[in-house]
Amino acid sequence: MVHNTPIDEMSTSGTHRGFQSDARVPRAAAVLKSLSSQEISRLITARLARRFEEEGGLPPCQKDEEPTAIFVDVIKFAQDSSLANNLRFACVQALRRIGFDPSPNAELLGDLCYLAAAIDARESVDVLPTFIENPAIGELRLGNGETIRLRALRSLIGLLAAAPCRSPGLKALLEELLEHQRYRMLALTGLIGLWPEERGRYSLAGIDENLLRLNLELAGFRSA
Repeated sequence: MVHNTPIDEMSTSGTHRGFQSDARVPRAAAVLKSLSSQEISRLITARLARRFEEEGGLPPCQKDEEPTAIFVDVIKFAQDSSLANNLRFACVQALRRIGFDPSPNAELLGDLCYLAAAIDARESVDVLPTFIENPAIGELRLGNGETIRLRALRSLIGLLAAAPCRSPGLKALLEELLEHQRYRMLALTGLIGLWPEERGRYSLAGIDENLLRLNLELAGFRSA
């Protein structure tokens, strides 16, 4: 499953510019299939860090193609569930390795957060909250003005729609984010999507309810 992630009033992320030609996807799948998850994890990191000389035979990025695109395309078009699962696990491994680095590369980490949601790497639900909670990581700023906290939150909400987790800790985190205007829309999307019966607890003052409904649909909370 490859799904959309929710947006907010100032969102600029989530654009997937890939090239799904018949030749490129099977070529990439063949390269990835021969590797362990750890090897794929390092290849993902190299691709997203633009260290193209370390790509290990992947089709080179075309003009205007996002480095994440080839992995999204493999998940979407390759008919191999074991490869898809290995690729998802490799993405989570890369998230852990880069995210817990003492001085993480913000752009690389942001791309990994996006990729985790784009390829439905559900185990990253256990990792993304740590980036949101940790100021040293969460306040790192990306080139488009986003913070890692915002990017990780958007990815987390999309993944939670696919694999709901209604833990008290997660609920507390989202409720805390309601106090911050920048994160309020996404936090409401998660809270109302996961706990629709408690919708009345949360004030919608100043919230664009049409955008909130769109977020719930984009994330996959269709019954909210």
